[in-house]
Amino acid sequence: MENKNDARYKRTQKLLMDTFKNMIIEMDFSKITIKDLTSIAGINRKTFYLHYHSLDEILYALQSEIINSLMDILNQETSNENSIDIQKLMTAFSTLLNDQPIHQRLFCCENYRFLVEGIQNITTEKHSKKLFAGKNIDTAHQNMVMTYLSHGVFALWRNWFLSGCQMDKDEMVRFSTQLVCQGLDSIN
Repeated sequence: MENKNDARYKRTQKLLMDTFKNMIIEMDFSKITIKDLTSIAGINRKTFYLHYHSLDEILYALQSEIINSLMDILNQETSNENSIDIQKLMTAFSTLLNDQPIHQRLFCCENYRFLVEGIQNITTEKHSKKLFAGKNIDTAHQNMVMTYLSHGVFALWRNWFLSGCQMDKDEMVRFSTQLVCQGLDSIN
């Protein structure tokens, strides 16, 4: 078995992930095969299996990578705070999705909804304590708020992409923050 800290091992794993991301951008996951992935990456199929057991495993590794990126961004945005600022949350999404075709594809393509829902659930769970710090709210209400926020935020960004980014990102962050924080009454 190869040493996972070996530079060659890491380069090959990065090559596999980069090739996989490019394939996801171009086609649906159901159309991707290990044979095609390894052929495009220019490696042997056996080498693939030293890194991943299946295509599902590399897909979930991609999901973890996105979650970690989003969590890093959110932690940077809210590092010294006991609560989450919705504008900073929207800015975090803007940063994550900025010029990342793979993220845009995953968030907009219906075939990857299960992956995005996993990202929603995990990031929501990890930040719920910060969101409710100092607030006296029971678990049932917390769950409702978290569902509203996570689905609302993801849906707003998905719609923004699918509509061809009709407003610039700064306006999207401003308007979506206003909508989430103040509701429909804030719209003139």
